[in-house]
Amino acid sequence: MKFGKERLSEADRKFLRNLSLYLSAGFSIEDAVRKTSHPAYEYIKRGLILSEALSALSFPKLIIKNIKIGEETGKLKKVLEDINELIERKRKLDREVKVGMIFPLFLLWFALSILLAFLIFVIPEFKGIFEEFGTTPTGMTKIVMRISEVLRENLFLVLASFAIFSVLPFQLIVSVDFPVLRDHISSLIAKSLSICLKNGIELPRALELSSELAGGKLKEKMVDEMITILKGAEPTFSLFQDFSDELKRAYESGSEKLQIALEGISQIFDEMAKEKGELIKRSVEPIFFIAVSSIIIIIVLSIYIPLMKQIMQVM
Repeated sequence: MKFGKERLSEADRKFLRNLSLYLSAGFSIEDAVRKTSHPAYEYIKRGLILSEALSALSFPKLIIKNIKIGEETGKLKKVLEDINELIERKRKLDREVKVGMIFPLFLLWFALSILLAFLIFVIPEFKGIFEEFGTTPTGMTKIVMRISEVLRENLFLVLASFAIFSVLPFQLIVSVDFPVLRDHISSLIAKSLSICLKNGIELPRALELSSELAGGKLKEKMVDEMITILKGAEPTFSLFQDFSDELKRAYESGSEKLQIALEGISQIFDEMAKEKGELIKRSVEPIFFIAVSSIIIIIVLSIYIPLMKQIMQVM
């Protein structure tokens, strides 16, 4: 799981979750860290505070800064709950995106399997029928049958290649951190900004820390927004274009109002992302079905029509 250029491993994620649980159960910070059996305990034993220990272990800056504020304000337990909520949301959204990518990939694999099986095992039967009538295929029919012959002659290589290229894309999707869609990113950024403001981090610094969740032009917008505020101008909230006016009004009403508004917008973006994901899933299946059906129909007709002509001539 990545926060910008910084990676949060599953062990680190589990550590933060368990640490929050131990603190909620009344354990001291040192005992809670010790119970987790995390490498951070070695730094705690040397006298470092939790935020310093996590910094030494190269945890994401967004997490370190919020934990440091939690230590200073005595609200570490609540800060950890917010951080774990953000991490879990990012993990959930990343997983949904990967599942959304696997689904159309599986349909494509299934369609190609049917097409390959048709070319290798069905087309030769038509070739035998043509030979019975003593005719030679021409045009498109000849091309399709030639493709079938090449596939059958190199059957082992074709099946091995198909197996390899079937597994690799699925493996890549599972193992690689893909950037999530814009609505997912916007949801995470709004949530991150809300957490930072709740913990007393000023908006420019919150933008800088939260920008690690973004990338490309969206990250540039956040940096530009931070610079705008530092120059003494009011933020435009252009990165949340559909809600910029509402956020401006909330900003004018104070940090608490802005934090609440960002929390609500985060939920809205989350719902929007889910709706779009479901729409894509519902759209992909019929598109693939129509495409594959069309290819098979074209291949069948390219053979069936010439074959029927030969039968009619014989009759």
